[in-house]
Amino acid sequence: MTSTDRHDVTTATTGLPWHGDATTEDLAAALERAAQLGAQLRAVSHSRAAREAEYREVIALSRWLVAAGQAMVEDITDPARMDRFPLETPAG
Repeated sequence: MTSTDRHDVTTATTGLPWHGDATTEDLAAALERAAQLGAQLRAVSHSRAAREAEYREVIALSRWLVAAGQAMVEDITDPARMDRFPLETPAG
């Protein structure tokens, strides 16, 4: 499986760069964004609106991460789909 293989992510989450189909690279980018949000949440916020926007992004991102993770696990474990997502073997 490569980082560019597309997985069908069914989620109601919208407004994220990874909405819809996702790749492993998209999943990695979403996790990096989650880390950035963590740093933002640790900082002092001087605006309720800004903090609310951050919390809403956490909600959307969390929902997307769960849906993406489930889709990717199903793609590599479901016998009907797993042939479309062969695991890469290390070059040697």
